[in-house]
Amino acid sequence: MLSKQPILFFDGDCTFCNRWVRFFVNNERDQNMLFSPIVSEGTERWLSENGIDGFQSDSIHVFVENKLFSKSTAVLKLIPFLRPGWSLFLGLWLVPKCIRDWVYDLIAKNRQSLGGECELMNMNKDRLL
Repeated sequence: MLSKQPILFFDGDCTFCNRWVRFFVNNERDQNMLFSPIVSEGTERWLSENGIDGFQSDSIHVFVENKLFSKSTAVLKLIPFLRPGWSLFLGLWLVPKCIRDWVYDLIAKNRQSLGGECELMNMNKDRLL
């Protein structure tokens, strides 16, 4: 059963990824996004319930508008959920997907060295999948 709430799936073992989730939570407009580490019971259950085999752990995934998006497209799908001001980045849709994903892959490949130390903030349990 597909969720009506948007869901952000992320690499829970990656400090860089956790920093971005923390940034998103702190800048989210309506506080209605659900979050789930890719490797978790919540994600496994959601994938099973929705007949999805799984997805890459080296990318974030966003479920919104009854579709699952990954890589740079997932990042851009998150922008409308942020507070005003961040909408300036919607112009990145003009960049061809192959270039956006190339930059995304470059960052993803080096994400472990970019993270430093960061723990995922304590999040309200009803915001976790």
